[in-house]
Amino acid sequence: MFAWYTVAGAFATAIGSLFAGTLVQLLQKRDVTTAGSYRTIVLVYAVIGAMLTLFFSRLSSATEVSSLDDVPSAPARMRTFLGIGDSRRIVLKLSGLFALDSFAGGFVMQTFASYWFHIRFGANPATLGFIFFGTNVLAGVSALLASRLASRFGLVNTMVFSHVPSNVF
Repeated sequence: MFAWYTVAGAFATAIGSLFAGTLVQLLQKRDVTTAGSYRTIVLVYAVIGAMLTLFFSRLSSATEVSSLDDVPSAPARMRTFLGIGDSRRIVLKLSGLFALDSFAGGFVMQTFASYWFHIRFGANPATLGFIFFGTNVLAGVSALLASRLASRFGLVNTMVFSHVPSNVF
């Protein structure tokens, strides 16, 4: 099964990077301080996060996909948390680790990369937005190609031989 959410996430990140870099650049051209322009981006991010929280909280269980064979009886359904049953503790630990990893990888690493491009090359925020837009579009395209590579070379080989050059670069 192909994970379309990976591709959608990469493209959404690309568009967000482009938007953030362009907005910071436009605000700074309108005599907003550097700190003020970045503060605006953080506030926009917080508002979008609050809107997403509201949208997700209004979803019903009808949005879940299930087959007739997988529908448990009512008492069994009440004993499980989010449908994960006895694996709840492991799933919650892994979810916490993945959340921390995503925070560090997405937020901190792009911040350091932006800072390095700014100090080393004097890149302005709009240019950085375009750089991260391009890299995330490439990530989305690579996610589309990953299933074909995996079917040809195997899952482990595809992962190893794509991550090694990525980490080197």
